[in-house]
Amino acid sequence: YQRRVHGDYRFINQMANEAGHYKSEGNVQEMLLVGEDGKAIEAPKGRATVGVRNPKNKKVRYEVEIYKAFAGCDFENDSENEEDKQPLNPNFEPSPEYKEQTGVIARNTVAGVNSFAQTYFFLVKGFLGSGMLTLPLGFCNGGAAFCVGCLMVVCAISIMGMNTVLTTRQNIGGSFSDLAKAALGSTGKAIVDISIALCQVGHGTVYIIFITQNFKAITAIWGWECPLWISAIGCFVIILPLVLVRDVSSLGSLMILATVCTFWTIFAVIGFSGIQINQAGIYSKIDLFVKPDTCLIFLGMSSFLYGKIGLIIPIRDIMKEKQHFRSCLSLSLWTICGIFSIFGLIPYLAYGANEKVKNGGGMITLALDQSNPLVQGTELVFVLALIPSFALMIYVPVKIWEKALYGDWARSWKRTWLKNLWRTLAVAGIAYLAVATGKTFDKVMAIFGSLFGGPLTFIWPAVFHLILMAKDATDRIKDYFLICFGVLSSSFTLYLTILKLMKAQLI
Repeated sequence: YQRRVHGDYRFINQMANEAGHYKSEGNVQEMLLVGEDGKAIEAPKGRATVGVRNPKNKKVRYEVEIYKAFAGCDFENDSENEEDKQPLNPNFEPSPEYKEQTGVIARNTVAGVNSFAQTYFFLVKGFLGSGMLTLPLGFCNGGAAFCVGCLMVVCAISIMGMNTVLTTRQNIGGSFSDLAKAALGSTGKAIVDISIALCQVGHGTVYIIFITQNFKAITAIWGWECPLWISAIGCFVIILPLVLVRDVSSLGSLMILATVCTFWTIFAVIGFSGIQINQAGIYSKIDLFVKPDTCLIFLGMSSFLYGKIGLIIPIRDIMKEKQHFRSCLSLSLWTICGIFSIFGLIPYLAYGANEKVKNGGGMITLALDQSNPLVQGTELVFVLALIPSFALMIYVPVKIWEKALYGDWARSWKRTWLKNLWRTLAVAGIAYLAVATGKTFDKVMAIFGSLFGGPLTFIWPAVFHLILMAKDATDRIKDYFLICFGVLSSSFTLYLTILKLMKAQLI
């Protein structure tokens, strides 16, 4: 079991009243804690929030709890299910003896339980989203060699940005938004919160596009090509109940299913593409090197794909040996880079610039043989993976917006139903955006990456570190490099992408 004392998680052998449920305790005087050496230690006096968890189900809960602490924010404590929302004592500081016994180095330090391998898995899985299905179309925009090189460069610089955030947080503490407030004030915090929310909206829009396009492809096999707007309405009806769920921990079992379905889709697409190359050879019209007029669009897509910096803090917090997290992060990101490269290159060599893919939002599954039952099954499996994943992905922006809109409201039925209305409108708006941008979403992905993904991964971490932490010339050079790369790559990509959309008379 775990106990959260002023932001610090510790194992406990008491307070396990009902496994899997949370409760709050005020004015906790004593509690038996178990330190890293297994010996009992006394908790400090003061107010605390106690979370009781089921250790037999901890992997399922941790998977969704990553999003409950997205970017280091505490979304869990803003719930209608809480019986007691008394604030923590802001002046509390653990005693030196308690720090020594428990290894506490900061108020927001978390004693994790995940091994190196488990942390590696969470990182890899967290970066594998539906957006990678547009990689083959991205290779059409950039050329094979350029895209592989771009993925490697963006991966290396993303690792720099993420390590910069970790360094700043280790010394300053708090969430990603707290770092923004410390460096840039309330305005900076608001900008970062908006960027995080809209970046997640971009990922959610990708999910809706792929669900509707897959459903359209499946119905076409049955002799009826379902219009996208009907697919979007059906998607809205199915997904909305999941989005209205307050405690996303209840989605844990569905997320296990989604993980299995996601990996199945990745292996299936690579397998079908390999079979196509073996039978028909490499597609005749491909660019092996670079396409100068559209290659920067892929740079924006890469920023979007790697723009999940919000996952880094909570995944680190649940790692047991935190001193090894940076090496785990580097290994995970380079693994992701390899997966992205293989997943983009092999289908591109097999199918090239397939018209079905271009007209279907860049989704590579549309290029496969739709009469093959295995292909149909793969598309259905992928839909099953995306439905619960969307609910988890949109959890972060709706919590940010709800906190801004209703954070000061007293708990009431009016507050609850206004939140329900807001979540309903959010899902409807994302579904509309998916239908409106579906055919050009490779370019829309580039815009989301330029405006939100790139700045969150490259610019803001360097700005925070430059203002709060930089002490010598080496630190400043690294920070200025990240800022310049982020600004230049985002600006050029945004300009080129908008220019392409204007030439296509889409904006």
